[in-house]
Amino acid sequence: MALSDILDIRVEFGLGAAGDSGSLWDSALWDEGVWSSNEISWTDMTSLVEEFTTRSGKSTASSTVLKRTRTASAVFTMDNTTGAFVPDGVSTPGFLTLRPGRYVRVLARPTHKPPVNIPDGTTWTDVTGRTWTARGSGMFKSAGGTEASWEPIWYGRIDTIDNRHDRGALTALVKCTDSFADLAVDSQVAVAAEGAGETASARITRILDRIGWPLDRRDIAPGGYTMQATTLAGDALELCGITTDSAGADFWQKPDGVLAWRDQGWKSETVDWIFGGLTGMPVHSVTPEWTSFRIVNEAHVSRAGGTEQIVSDSLSRAIYGRRTHTRLDLVNDQDADVAQLGNLWVTALKWDQQIVTEVSVLAQDEATAEFMVGVSIGDLIQLSVDTIHGWSYTVLEHVSAIADDVTPEGWVMTLGLTPSTVPNEYGPYARPEYSSAFHLGGPDA
Repeated sequence: MALSDILDIRVEFGLGAAGDSGSLWDSALWDEGVWSSNEISWTDMTSLVEEFTTRSGKSTASSTVLKRTRTASAVFTMDNTTGAFVPDGVSTPGFLTLRPGRYVRVLARPTHKPPVNIPDGTTWTDVTGRTWTARGSGMFKSAGGTEASWEPIWYGRIDTIDNRHDRGALTALVKCTDSFADLAVDSQVAVAAEGAGETASARITRILDRIGWPLDRRDIAPGGYTMQATTLAGDALELCGITTDSAGADFWQKPDGVLAWRDQGWKSETVDWIFGGLTGMPVHSVTPEWTSFRIVNEAHVSRAGGTEQIVSDSLSRAIYGRRTHTRLDLVNDQDADVAQLGNLWVTALKWDQQIVTEVSVLAQDEATAEFMVGVSIGDLIQLSVDTIHGWSYTVLEHVSAIADDVTPEGWVMTLGLTPSTVPNEYGPYARPEYSSAFHLGGPDA
């Protein structure tokens, strides 16, 4: 699936056998192959894709500081003229048919090849037969490099296949979800409570160990506040969610299907991508916001069995009125850590500020093609909003969500954004370290 000669996109379905001995797939459609039970073998389905969308990350409808990452989704509109997406009567899970539960992945790569340096002394003959020799090391062969590698864009499982028969047009909507959906349906019974004093990252690891999550699909960085003992009862997604909330951390699935966990302060502190202004990439659309809706100037927080901690900022309350956020279900083992979470929330959210909640980018040149395949959750975006009337403003924000809309007309990527700076009455300062928050108008003691 090529887009304007700048990007290639590939959609693949994992049609590996589920049985112990493997099984033949439908050779009339996919040729022949035998798959073992412990591997995913990918089949290129791009030729049947008419269009698709993906949605990953946090909702930007309210402050992402207080939000968990959502279960990611993807919807593929597929050409079903051949009947590839209609049940063929084979019901045994070991047979290689298209069915809910199969894995899906999206890959992409820029189609342009980077220039290659021509070594000093290299000799070649041009089309006229004339011989040339390179002198020095400053000569390059345009577009002579190797093809770019395929980069992961989205990964998940088929949840539903909806066949459509609209006025003779045979299509199938293949609806998919990411690994969070797998965690949500894996519930475990209670065991003896243990793990008191373990870090949040160790708790996440223990939850994934209990459900047998593959080691090669984890990227859990060590760290986080210490937790209470737990029986690990309930579904794995909620257990990971409450642990992440209690640490003020982030938990999400990467585009290659790997579950990632990071403690506070992990996001990029240097600008990864520049949009607008004189040197930045062009933007397709921008959604600015300047509102009091997101303000929180008083936090009521506690851990199970602990003492409620109240963090409040009197100056913000005097200006905007009392705007509260309450969490009384955290699983920390120290009240001081809970109070620190309240401090972080109020410091980040007690003032209004001009932000951009979403920015959309259209793949249209080499720079945007590189961006489409390279951007990640946590990257730092510098966005300059310019007007024909001469005024402008610039924001620095982190990527908190990624949405793709791919049609034959092009690929539009929409980023959900979270401010990387924290405002106060003296102006903005960098988010990664909050020490200055308490020096310059931090929450009341």
